Amino acid sequence: MKTINLLFFFTFFFVQANLIAQKNFEGIIKFKVELKDKTGEVSDQQMKEFIGDEQIYYLKKDKYKSVMNGLLRGTLFYNGNDTVYTKMNGTEALMYNLVTTSEDEKVISYEFKHTEEKVAGFECKLMLVKTNKTNYQYYYSDKVSINPEYYKNHHMNLWSFFMTKTNGGISLKVISESEEFKSTMIAQSVKREEIDTVIFEKPKHLPIVKMPKD
Repeated sequence: MKTINLLFFFTFFFVQANLIAQKNFEGIIKFKVELKDKTGEVSDQQMKEFIGDEQIYYLKKDKYKSVMNGLLRGTLFYNGNDTVYTKMNGTEALMYNLVTTSEDEKVISYEFKHTEEKVAGFECKLMLVKTNKTNYQYYYSDKVSINPEYYKNHHMNLWSFFMTKTNGGISLKVISESEEFKSTMIAQSVKREEIDTVIFEKPKHLPIVKMPKD
């Protein structure tokens, strides 16, 4: 099975003191995930089996950890610096990517649209974004947000752009579609919870290698 930009699927979406005390969300968000390879090289069942159909985000200020439930068990670790690390089953190494770049993805246009959509019990706002690679539908709530300053240098997957334009709104639902892939992530639960920083620590004593692009 090809890599199919595993980091994109593991990381994109998102991010994102109680829920009413904005800019300080800390806790766990569980997403339902649907991934589709539009080229037909990887079936929907393979996507679900290997990458997964559930993603769990642990968030605390400028730190996050993301875990997918597929056989690859893709897990990300980010500690607020310039690097995100990925660990997958079957690999005895940590793969890294710099978050300070967006892999040449450039925003062409964006606009805010009215929506009556509710996600995980929260009334949402909608931002539509078009880039040179992907179209995004970004649903967020002012009641589930984080200080955008934490991610001002996190340009990978446009995190800094989304955070800036939504005043820190964490994505509760994201639909992204390019010529090759389509992904949908919808929050099933949003739980405020104090998280021990130890959970964000990357595995130790493993070699670190660059995440392959293909």
